[in-house]
Amino acid sequence: MRHCDRAGALVWAMLLAGLLLPALGYAQGPLAARLDGLNNLVTVQIEGVEGELLANVRAHLSLEQRKADKTLTDRWVRILHGDAPDEIRAALEPFGYYHAAVEGDLKQVGDKWQATYRIVPGDPVRVLSMDLRFVGPGAGVERLQAAIAAFPLKNGDVLDHQRYEEGKAALVVAASGLGYVQASAAVARVTVDPKADAATVTLHIDTGPRFYFGEVSFHQDILKPDLVDKFNTLRLGEPYNDEDVLTLQQGLQLTDWAAVVTVEPHFDQAEDGLVPLDVTLQPSKRNRFSFGVGYETDVGPRVSGRWTHRRINRAGHHSEVFFRLSPVRRTLQGAYYMPVWKPLTDRLAPSALYEYEETSDTRRNTVNGEFAFIRRSIDDSRFFKTFLEWRGEDYQVGGEPTVTTRLFSIGAGARYTDPQRVPFPQRGRHVSLDLRGASSAVLSDTSYAQLTVAAKYLVPVGTNGRIRLHGEAGASAVEFFESFPTSLRYFVGGDSSVRGYAYKSLGPEDDNGNVIGGKNMLLFSTEYDHRVKPQWVVAGFVDAGNAYNDTWEKLNVGAGFGFRWLSGVGSLKVDLGWPVSESDVQLGDVMLHLGFGAAL
Repeated sequence: MRHCDRAGALVWAMLLAGLLLPALGYAQGPLAARLDGLNNLVTVQIEGVEGELLANVRAHLSLEQRKADKTLTDRWVRILHGDAPDEIRAALEPFGYYHAAVEGDLKQVGDKWQATYRIVPGDPVRVLSMDLRFVGPGAGVERLQAAIAAFPLKNGDVLDHQRYEEGKAALVVAASGLGYVQASAAVARVTVDPKADAATVTLHIDTGPRFYFGEVSFHQDILKPDLVDKFNTLRLGEPYNDEDVLTLQQGLQLTDWAAVVTVEPHFDQAEDGLVPLDVTLQPSKRNRFSFGVGYETDVGPRVSGRWTHRRINRAGHHSEVFFRLSPVRRTLQGAYYMPVWKPLTDRLAPSALYEYEETSDTRRNTVNGEFAFIRRSIDDSRFFKTFLEWRGEDYQVGGEPTVTTRLFSIGAGARYTDPQRVPFPQRGRHVSLDLRGASSAVLSDTSYAQLTVAAKYLVPVGTNGRIRLHGEAGASAVEFFESFPTSLRYFVGGDSSVRGYAYKSLGPEDDNGNVIGGKNMLLFSTEYDHRVKPQWVVAGFVDAGNAYNDTWEKLNVGAGFGFRWLSGVGSLKVDLGWPVSESDVQLGDVMLHLGFGAAL
């Protein structure tokens, strides 16, 4: 086990954590609530309701909304208090409570006011009868009848106006999705008899005529017309659907060929229900440049940049060049993309890469040439690649002589991502797979086959917490391990691996104690994150794993805590990890894992 000299950084991190974490925790706790209450001119207490009823009462209560208003006079406090019973009753009616009894008290305590409201909701109004139907040309469509059966309100239910409105919107959406895009409520009436605590619901949705996709005309001077025609995902004669139109528009926008994409349907020109559409593409700038700076404990300070040439020719070819420089690793990569078959999703992509990496135990120079077919979904949730790759690598382990190896590999990769696209997602999944191999009979110094699988999963905990689960496994069959490049071997340890251990410090070792990497790998991680402020998250984690060859040797476990700062341009991640599986762990064995930067 190796640890770099980090005593100074550790002291600073512990001081920072000691100052920040208590402050962040109290910012959402009882102390913050009490301090906030000191600034209020009025304290409002509500009894008798809870949950969404209580939330709606507070949202409708004028005195609650203005309790911290410095311009609020004693006279206005009394006026708003007098309005409160009517406001409370109005706030309860959408949930079916039309007979609420409200008692209110207002008293002055020093220079503050205290208002208390005691609520007895009474018996709720229930739905006595419902008349739900579609009228018009689509009235008899089976799928629309199924939509009526799924209406969220039933006979005997408490009258909930929000559920009614949601159900009405769902019926309109169901009709629109089948091509009845002009569907609307012809009759929408809720009649309440407060004396009988009963309500009748009458809802008739007029489907209007059914429309279908007609001819799609593209207006652009960016790409060849025959190529643009292949973009059309709207099939002639299929029922008109706004979601399909939006998918086409978003797909064209994500190609980077066009800066603005507009899709205009012409319902007034429809013949036999076929709606013609005009799609207009305004060209984007040909070149885009982006740069980034950051820091990671694994590789040190880094700078990176990307140049994208969006429109090389009218065949839709584009290219990009990417570089990243740090003390540990330097990368330069270029790729050329050619749309094929389904041009919105499919590419042929020749690419080249040079990478240099030097750790405490290994050093390598890697040159790659790859020819790949790539299919990427429009929303980037699914990715598939097959490839041919030539890899040349000069590498050195410890003080051993430099080894040169050449591999001609064939392989495939895939991933599936389902994230919440928010700063602090609480749900999400990510699964990736990489399969590759080579034969010493075909331009390779050794035969090998390798499979790597990784998965990440987010589980929500309450409104501000989440559990992050991460698992990764890799297995290789290698003919001559001495000729197997270090870039394909497995190493464990570091910021995104087993925290508490240095970068690539875990794995099989040679006779001199140098970590040489392994043919196989297992890695597991569990982390709990809690959001204490919109931009601040505290975390605790346990990581475990190792790399190995033919036999499993040891499970290395790291554990610790940290915090994250979230922003729109980048994020700060600070973790303190202990190598808890080691005997006689000392304070100096604690690893500081620090990362900051923006993704390009």
